[in-house]
Amino acid sequence: MLRVRVAFLIISICVAMWVSVSVYEAFRTAPDQIKLVPYDEYVAKMLDLMSSDVDRFFQMAVLILAGLWAVAIIDKDYRLRLHAHDTPELIMLGVAMALLISFFYFDRKYYEVLSQVYWDVGRLPGRRVFPDLLHSPYIDLHRRVLVRCFYSAMIVSTLTTLSLARLRKVQRP
Repeated sequence: MLRVRVAFLIISICVAMWVSVSVYEAFRTAPDQIKLVPYDEYVAKMLDLMSSDVDRFFQMAVLILAGLWAVAIIDKDYRLRLHAHDTPELIMLGVAMALLISFFYFDRKYYEVLSQVYWDVGRLPGRRVFPDLLHSPYIDLHRRVLVRCFYSAMIVSTLTTLSLARLRKVQRP
């Protein structure tokens, strides 16, 4: 079982490294461009759909965080201890927490970007226009990073919980 636990640890670290490099490259190469489209009711509906989609990601991330803490910290049978035996799970918990914190950061950043875009577009003179949420590289960049952090955190949290609950032998104090 130790080999599987170490394999899960290596997978978790590789996922975190992939997310870090891909997010860095995405921000480095994406243009700061926001396209505008004429305002109509379908564009407003798209805003509602995308907003509710991101809200669901946030709610699921909070549940993942709560479940991870419930198993790794609170549960008396499976809780982690600062012991060499628990090293793979301690590192995986740290990686999962880092990815979840990254998700929460990019979630906040996404809302800040959208708020600023709507404010700026609302101040434009002339006809009513709306940011193109589907085809604007800058907005799409933030949404893709947000989604990437969420799914990566979910994968690492799953591996951590599986390792804690099924693969690790519980050490009684």
